[in-house]
Amino acid sequence: HDREYAEMLLAEADLWGDGPLIALAPGESGGKPYKAWTTEGFAQVAYRLQRDNFARLLVVGSEGDRSLGYEILGPVAARQRCNLAGRTTPSQLAAVLAKCNLLIGIDSGPMHVAAAMGRPVVALFGPTDPRRTGPQGEGHEVIFHEQECWGPCVHPLTPSCGHRNCMMAIGPDEVLAAALRVLARPARRGEEASDQ
Repeated sequence: HDREYAEMLLAEADLWGDGPLIALAPGESGGKPYKAWTTEGFAQVAYRLQRDNFARLLVVGSEGDRSLGYEILGPVAARQRCNLAGRTTPSQLAAVLAKCNLLIGIDSGPMHVAAAMGRPVVALFGPTDPRRTGPQGEGHEVIFHEQECWGPCVHPLTPSCGHRNCMMAIGPDEVLAAALRVLARPARRGEEASDQ
């Protein structure tokens, strides 16, 4: 049923073309805004992937991420974008991500779900330790710039961190480059079947 629902959502989106299907997971994880990257960064990466690689973009996450999804997808051509934030259960999300070629996101549930479904991820890390909570499996790209103030930052004071240098150090160019490296690799066994 979850696979059928995922098929229905993607058919309803009526995304044009056969470019890579890329999920974006920008929403903060468990009320932890200090893990978030910039809306502008996600929007730039989405637009450039669509413009230069004919990518089809999905935003995934909770209902609370829906308005964020619209902001990020704003610059993307109408037939190349779909905001699925708040429209899936966890198992339906897994079925959607199984259809994607890549997920780009912060340290959050969707990032781990994509990795569990055998999909490569570009994971953006800052306050948490990617060696402990990074994506499991092979073929992933982790972007992480350790700072002098880094802890890792999971203590109670972290949410009040005003500068978030760790996340601000991540630039759209390096996220885009990581995504292109992943997309240039041959598909892993089983991915072709899932994309049918």
